[in-house]
Amino acid sequence: MAEGKQEGPGVSPVSKIGIVVVTLYLVGLSTVLLYCLFALWPRSSITTMAVPEGAKDAIQRVADTSPPGEDPDPGAASTSKAGRTGASLGRVEPPSPSEVNFVIWRISLGEETRLLLLVVCAGALGSLVHGLRSIYWYIGNRDFVWSWVPKYLIQPFGASVLAVVFYLVIRGGFFSADAGSQHTSPFGFMALSAMVGMFSEQAVLKLKEIAETLLSKPPPGRDAQPEKRQS
Repeated sequence: MAEGKQEGPGVSPVSKIGIVVVTLYLVGLSTVLLYCLFALWPRSSITTMAVPEGAKDAIQRVADTSPPGEDPDPGAASTSKAGRTGASLGRVEPPSPSEVNFVIWRISLGEETRLLLLVVCAGALGSLVHGLRSIYWYIGNRDFVWSWVPKYLIQPFGASVLAVVFYLVIRGGFFSADAGSQHTSPFGFMALSAMVGMFSEQAVLKLKEIAETLLSKPPPGRDAQPEKRQS
């Protein structure tokens, strides 16, 4: 095929109706994902934390030496109770499932499930930022053809899956097995997921480098060509 010559299906320019439909799809899906982020964002909650043995004994002595008929300091009593509970478990108690208001439904979600859904939404939202920036460039230059439409329709779903893969790699490689969602920051994982969605090609290349470091590098195929970065 000659250089610059286009052949095959989807080479015709997208019609006005097609441009409107694809643009509304991207804007509408971005709005839905933004709402999901607001609805799923974790509310601040107080978790039971472990207290060192020395501090627990000191608090217990204060409670035991209180005058008869007089209650000890409520704050100290609460801390002592939290210390006994945390020490008996030997770790921070996992937060209980919480209710999420989504339009007209109330859904009970655990914190781990909530964090995973935030990663999915942030990854798809990052790809939509890239898609919106790309589509107005192609439309403005009158180069928007039908062969690019499937990319804009499928990319948010592929980016969300890629964000989950990165989340599993980071969570499994840099956090201990006992670390729960309360030991993580949703800001960090959402920022990483959004960047993965915006720069999917670079993210795939980074995963490829990690895989080639951990696993054996396969020999190139007969028709293999070097992968080029998109400008």
